[in-house]
Amino acid sequence: MEKLKIKLEYCYGIKKLEKEFVFSNRTFAIYAPNGSMKTSFAKVFKDLIKEEETKDLIYPERTTIREIKNENDVALLKEEVFVIEPYNETYFSDKESTLVVEKALREQYEKIYSDLDKEKNSFVKNLKSISQSTDCEEEILSTFSENEKDTLFEILERLFSLINNSNTQYSFRYNDIFDKKGNVKKFLDKYSKTLDEYIKQYDSLISQSGFFKKSSNTFGTYQANEILKSIEDNSFFEAGHSINLSDDSKIESAKDFEKLLESEIKKIVNDEKLKKIFDSIDKAIGLNVELRAFKKVIENDNSLLVQLKDYELFKKNVWLGYLSQMQNDIKILLEFYISKKEELSKIIKQAGDTATEWEFAADEFNSRFTGLPFKIKIKNKEDVILKTNAPVSEFIFNDSEKRNIKRDELLRVLSQGERRALYILNVIFEIRARKKANQKTHWVYRFLIRQHRFLLRN
Repeated sequence: MEKLKIKLEYCYGIKKLEKEFVFSNRTFAIYAPNGSMKTSFAKVFKDLIKEEETKDLIYPERTTIREIKNENDVALLKEEVFVIEPYNETYFSDKESTLVVEKALREQYEKIYSDLDKEKNSFVKNLKSISQSTDCEEEILSTFSENEKDTLFEILERLFSLINNSNTQYSFRYNDIFDKKGNVKKFLDKYSKTLDEYIKQYDSLISQSGFFKKSSNTFGTYQANEILKSIEDNSFFEAGHSINLSDDSKIESAKDFEKLLESEIKKIVNDEKLKKIFDSIDKAIGLNVELRAFKKVIENDNSLLVQLKDYELFKKNVWLGYLSQMQNDIKILLEFYISKKEELSKIIKQAGDTATEWEFAADEFNSRFTGLPFKIKIKNKEDVILKTNAPVSEFIFNDSEKRNIKRDELLRVLSQGERRALYILNVIFEIRARKKANQKTHWVYRFLIRQHRFLLRN
């Protein structure tokens, strides 16, 4: 951009200013006898950046003209203007992230994760059809994450040895019990004493049963139903097998096992005391319209109340049950992830070792402002380069001992002059980012020499 054409009338006290600036690597210093000229001129360009109307505050009824064009008589875009004020404590450059990102590394990283995402999305889609969960990935992360950086791949890698055919498989919709609003958990907490009574009576009945058994590995109604599911096609018995019970009787068909199971379950669920406790819980649930889905689930299998006593553990067991139905899918997904893991590690290490424009800007700031009591460095470079995290600037004080503090804390202890220096750091970030992006820019720089001048630079 070689020329800048300006036509201003009634703009924050500027009655009229019409001028064509021909740059060719020149910088213009503009002088005005009144002290408000710098501010008014800068406000006009800030309006352009913000896409706001310019006006005259004293005479708002007057017609304002604001024309700022290039050599082709095309209006300047807001991206082509940057106003540098003498000091603005609230100003933060939004370009800081672009200075940390090394394009080549980011592209390599994104290519690998694009491939991983395709495989992961296919896996999550299948898992959703099994669990009927509204957000499988997020719910697995919230259930099993050990730190904030955990990914679905890392969690599945840790869980894989625990996922097998012995995991109990559940058929209810995940969010019918583990709802997003936490209504079921609130209900269970509120009626914990009643739930304890139910569990105590249930355990007592299981202990007295000749068929069920209470132990560290309880064999209850749910476990028996799982056996029934596995033998209901009768192929087990047609192969010449039978089931020997503890009383030495034999089960030789799925129908016989089903009859026995129904009889034993009736003894449990029809127990007057247990039924009375369950009815009180069921009634309380019915009073809350947001628990209708949960009500149906426990009415279909009231033994779930026993497992719900430890809500978080049950949640984990439910997910293990869903995942056990996808063992082969998990194996394939993890093999693909592991094949890419080493490559990712190399990129991450390289990212940590690579100097970036951000560091050059920080070095420039640190070298120019040697009298400041602090130095600046980036805290989370790898996360910014490779992910979408915002950069976290760390300010290191050097006294008898080093102390790292955040920007907000820093502002509380700095003098006005030191705060101005911190403001200039953000200006450096902005300028370097625009240069890196080859962004043509007009710089409007207000400064305090003879009180009434500012610079206009291309």
